[in-house]
Amino acid sequence: MDKFDFNGKKVLVTGASSGVGREVAILLSAMGAKVVIVARRESELQKTLSLMEGSGHSYRVLDLTDFDGIVETVKDIIAKDGEKIRLYCSLRRLSRTDTIKKYVTS
Repeated sequence: MDKFDFNGKKVLVTGASSGVGREVAILLSAMGAKVVIVARRESELQKTLSLMEGSGHSYRVLDLTDFDGIVETVKDIIAKDGEKIRLYCSLRRLSRTDTIKKYVTS
């Protein structure tokens, strides 16, 4: 199994509205991942989304200091298609990273 095969895998990238987070999201989309990008600035998330390759990507506006918002957002992302998140890439500090671990499969 190729650990760098992201084709069709759902990946959550936080901090994707600019900088390294944006570049990681773009790279993962080029590698075939279905990328869900998260950050506070919707207009910048939309810009990131427009730069990504392929289809099936989405974004969620979320302040990562909102603990309850993190849980609800992750549940919503999974409920959308029933597919668990295969990789979680945080380019911003989460208040409680263990919150999301139970929703991520390896």
